Amino acid sequence: MKKLLLISFLVIAAYFAGCKEDTTVNPPYSNTPIIASTNNAFTFTLAANSYSANVEYELSFTTDLLAYSIIVSGFSSGSGSLTVEMNASSSYVFVESLQGNKVVAFTQTNHGIPKKVKLVFNGFSGTFNFALSRSDTNK
Repeated sequence: MKKLLLISFLVIAAYFAGCKEDTTVNPPYSNTPIIASTNNAFTFTLAANSYSANVEYELSFTTDLLAYSIIVSGFSSGSGSLTVEMNASSSYVFVESLQGNKVVAFTQTNHGIPKKVKLVFNGFSGTFNFALSRSDTNK
């Protein structure tokens, strides 16, 4: 019985030892956005490989004192755009093209309280990070 148990264990161990996830082409989280949205804060992170989507997210902001951060790195193909709207009439607070590597960080006031984020990706390959938050941390 002990021999049978030992042989079974060795066969199972050899089987699992031969298994390996191939992450050389795409990481396992590729094309899966990570989104966090709370009162007065929103983040969107994406590691993409030929990713296409047209998505919208409602925001919960109570101020127009804003801080933005946009990072596109490892860009290799495709296109994208980011639009932050302030109300139902689709007035823009901010618009940015996502074609090529870039780092953008700034604060902004008096352009309206953001209500919606629209993201469009067409065959986008690269890493995209966007963060939007209230910049008046004393309130």
